Amino acid sequence: MRAALKGLYSKYDAAYIKNPILMAGATMGAKASFCDIIAQRYEDPNCPVDWSRCGKFTFFCVAYVGSFQHLLFNKLYPRLFPGTGALQAAKCALFDNFVHSPCLYLPTYYTYRSFTSHGSLTDGLTQYRREGYDVLKACWGIWVPSQFINFYLVPPNFRILFIAGMGSVWEIVLSYMAPMKHTGPLTDPHTPEGFEEDDSERTVRRRVSERELAEEKAREEENKTAVAAADLGGADSGASTGGGSNSNGDCEVKSV
Repeated sequence: MRAALKGLYSKYDAAYIKNPILMAGATMGAKASFCDIIAQRYEDPNCPVDWSRCGKFTFFCVAYVGSFQHLLFNKLYPRLFPGTGALQAAKCALFDNFVHSPCLYLPTYYTYRSFTSHGSLTDGLTQYRREGYDVLKACWGIWVPSQFINFYLVPPNFRILFIAGMGSVWEIVLSYMAPMKHTGPLTDPHTPEGFEEDDSERTVRRRVSERELAEEKAREEENKTAVAAADLGGADSGASTGGGSNSNGDCEVKSV
């Protein structure tokens, strides 16, 4: 087991050295899709997975959380905070949580979410101002200690893998608290009344599906009622015709 883990460690390290941007993006992408599915199941176990939401969240994590943050952690931070040791790690962790996260990471996330959900960049920043502080508190609770460990103990080639592991909890929190949801005008003409702009796309689709099922059931009931009425009308007509024939027969007998 130990030898197998050592072999995986060596292979990942070699692959990361050869293609750091690609490996960083792939690491975060695989994990992000898994985390978003878990968040969706927790949000509403009875609703089908929203693959559009999952895809948008995964792309953001591939491009920003993986590839961009590789450059941030392994290229920029060492220049901003040169040296090694606990003090340098503390500086990186504090800068990342109290400058990078509130000023770049979360604004980028919210504007991307709004833009890909038929909203505007301004709408995204408005939503960030409204709910960003609650998300930031959750972020700090997880990432201040985690990033200190990351910059203090983890080799550079494994920093993205480390945040992929620690970030599993964070991305479930982020995807649940601020999912890739519908933020712009609704285009589906069959959407039920009561739609809110902040409803998630999967919630909207569920409401549409429920309405369509209700309408289909109502149509089936109407068809059954119409068929039953037609059958009853046919039976009444047949009885009337049969009665007329007997009456004519009686008249003929009497005539004879």
